[in-house]
Amino acid sequence: MKSILFAAICLLGVSFHVQAQSAPKRDRIKYLFVLMKQDSLVLKQMDATINMARSVTKMGTGMAKQMVAADSVRIPVDSAMLKRHDVFMQKMIKVAKENTLKLINEDMVDIYDQYFTVQEIEAFCAFYQTPAGRKLIDTTPAISKDIMMRSMTKYQPEIMKLFKEYMDESKREIEQKYK
Repeated sequence: MKSILFAAICLLGVSFHVQAQSAPKRDRIKYLFVLMKQDSLVLKQMDATINMARSVTKMGTGMAKQMVAADSVRIPVDSAMLKRHDVFMQKMIKVAKENTLKLINEDMVDIYDQYFTVQEIEAFCAFYQTPAGRKLIDTTPAISKDIMMRSMTKYQPEIMKLFKEYMDESKREIEQKYK
């Protein structure tokens, strides 16, 4: 019994020692994220993704209204339903942003702590304080925007074509089912 108690106390002591050692490292990781402007970059990318999703949703709503207009099919899509959808989307966006900030400030710190040494974190910090590092951070939003625009203009039309084909097929199935 004494040996189990002794082992537990030793294990607890080692645990506190490791946590105390990692606190300065975790602080440096958080500082690295500040240098990288991690929160604002991720939130900007999230906003861009949300805007893209909204445009796809609007297209889907337009297709749903077309389905409503079909003579043989009656699917009720009214303003109350659309308003409820908008309220739901706002709640979802709010929670997603809150969770994203938790991810950055808590989970990503844990992950960086797991994969990088203090020396590597310090090297990253040093890099992001150089002109090249600051330029990388400052141009990342523009690069991300260009990537997204290229994706939307070059590759998104194929996805939208598939979506339209699916909606058209669904419309035909519903029309046949309710004839």
